[in-house]
Amino acid sequence: MNLYDVTLVGCDAGGQVTFAFLKSFPDRLSRAVIMNVAIPGVDPWDEVKSNPYIWHFAFHNVPELPEILISGKELPYFSFFYDVLAGKGKRMSDARRKSYVEAYSRLDALKAGFDLYRSFLEDEKDNAAACKISMPR
Repeated sequence: MNLYDVTLVGCDAGGQVTFAFLKSFPDRLSRAVIMNVAIPGVDPWDEVKSNPYIWHFAFHNVPELPEILISGKELPYFSFFYDVLAGKGKRMSDARRKSYVEAYSRLDALKAGFDLYRSFLEDEKDNAAACKISMPR
């Protein structure tokens, strides 16, 4: 019997964190929800990472280059993603856009953001080697 009544929910990169927690501590959760993300090393990861629309996964993985090319140009670079992800006919407000861009305006913040992508190769190896996970009942 599970002594914890915990539901861990993760969306996008948070889903990858939820998966890692579930893999490491399955007895600590009652339920887990993983949404809107592919998990490195778990099907259909190979298909996902070869999708040309997520070219930035490979670009962000290159050491130092994204920081050099994007530093000082955060607004146009990140606006590309904000516009594409917002969906047809929708737009992120200028205030919200500015707030997000300011969060990545320092070189160490850019590096930290790109380091998420740089960890995918190790995550892929760890997750592919993991046994099948299951939730306690």
